[in-house]
Amino acid sequence: MRKGLLLFFLLFSLSLWAKEHRVVLLSTNDLHGALEGSPAMGGFAFVASEIEAIRKKGDVLLLDAGDCFQGELPVNKGEGLACVKFFNALSYDATTIGNHEFDYLWCDKDGAPNNNDELCALKRALSFAKYPVVVCNIKDKDGNPLPNTKEFVIVEKGEIRFGITGVLTPKTKTHYSPMGTKNLMFSDPVEALQATIDRMKKAGAELIVVLAHLEGDIKAGKLTDELAKVAEARVADI
Repeated sequence: MRKGLLLFFLLFSLSLWAKEHRVVLLSTNDLHGALEGSPAMGGFAFVASEIEAIRKKGDVLLLDAGDCFQGELPVNKGEGLACVKFFNALSYDATTIGNHEFDYLWCDKDGAPNNNDELCALKRALSFAKYPVVVCNIKDKDGNPLPNTKEFVIVEKGEIRFGITGVLTPKTKTHYSPMGTKNLMFSDPVEALQATIDRMKKAGAELIVVLAHLEGDIKAGKLTDELAKVAEARVADI
């Protein structure tokens, strides 16, 4: 999916303990391996410079909502590893995964299909991540989280404890990458979020952030499809 903005930020204030705390929430999504980018949009270097410029002004919570691992040739050749290195270098606070993170069905140096583990490329790339990768509505057949991921993470910025989780469209399994997800189970995003957010709040989260890699758009000023269902459920603050 390639919907939404490449880069957006939200500045908000929260009054806790009679003191105002200001944090910029900065998120990338659908980078699609645009290492070099284009004159109109720039590439990884442009995004990095914008992020660092904003960081100089105050506290920043830096996130990514998926679909970086596939796109331009340099990233494709490394099966997404260049994206992980980019996120490491910029010290992202958390990311989630998109449907295109399941595009690679090979994992060895020769690029031959790996019939024993269709997730080997994704697991290998995520094993290098120095940041948490969060998604709460994907499990393996034994009910365990996707390898090298967490259901949620608590990150403190500007004395605010953010609970961060992610969800991926179940259509990844039926429409986008049935082979890459054949041994995974996807649950309803809203149901998974409701359960996960309860756990985040018990863990001390003060604000909930959901990285939602779901189908949807803004039409006539209203959210549509899966995004609308999550918004209507009012399960998150952001």
